[in-house]
Amino acid sequence: MSKSRLFQVVVLIAIVAFFACSQLAIAQAKPQIHRMMVGSAHPQFHPNAGTTEAPPAAALDPIAATMTNWVGYDTVNSIDWAPCAWWWGTAYAADCPENANPNANNTFAYNWPVYTFPLANNTTDVIPYGCDGTTNGSTPSAYLPCGQIMNFWEDNTLDATDDELYILEVTQGANVIYHSGTQDWGPTGLTSWPADYTDWADVNFGTLGITTGKNNGNCAGNSGYPATASGAIGFTIASGKTCVDPKNGVATVSITLELATPTWACKGTVCTVKYAKKYSLAQKFNIYLYDVPTS
Repeated sequence: MSKSRLFQVVVLIAIVAFFACSQLAIAQAKPQIHRMMVGSAHPQFHPNAGTTEAPPAAALDPIAATMTNWVGYDTVNSIDWAPCAWWWGTAYAADCPENANPNANNTFAYNWPVYTFPLANNTTDVIPYGCDGTTNGSTPSAYLPCGQIMNFWEDNTLDATDDELYILEVTQGANVIYHSGTQDWGPTGLTSWPADYTDWADVNFGTLGITTGKNNGNCAGNSGYPATASGAIGFTIASGKTCVDPKNGVATVSITLELATPTWACKGTVCTVKYAKKYSLAQKFNIYLYDVPTS
């Protein structure tokens, strides 16, 4: 992985209605998943939205999915994991180097998608962390990503009330090396079409040194669940998977998004939920994990 490759940046033109995420340092407490949404309220992006034109068939429509070896430098030359984004002239990350360029307004910048990622650390590279989270220095309390899994999709359902569910899984054959669990982000509240989304997860793979039991390492356990009241949002239901460490070879990335109707059951302040799926989409692609040569 060369330095010149790491500095390649793609700028995706987008007018951003909502940016629900937080800026990341290179070391994180746990894997992070974020979302940016472009709404139909902006005629510059969707000039025909809200007119008498008929929308597409009600569906969650996939656009693209990839993994990037994102690394960017802010104005003080520290590594910044959050993609740089601007909306209506305001920078999401005020110290992004592109912020000095007035043409950067209403844009979203992320690094170049690639197919191959190293498993081992490489101290001579710009971003030294390999994708094997067990050996790259990660712990459950200090998570060191090797890249970002990004997906782009559009919501044309006009479904404002059902919960959005997100599931990200990475496998090598029958082995699971990453699983996000089922993340419930609550209803969109959208009543017009279309709504275009970008989700991204900061990832490495494997057990993080926790080799036994379900929901270990990069296989997520419960977070904020069971809930303390019905109607909760922003929680994760455990993956129920057992992660193993990654190996040299192909890995398959699978992303599932759903709109589903929640039904809650509470015993006192312990509340669980079941879902009836209404809409779904699946996005899948491969990456290649390789061992860094020792000589």
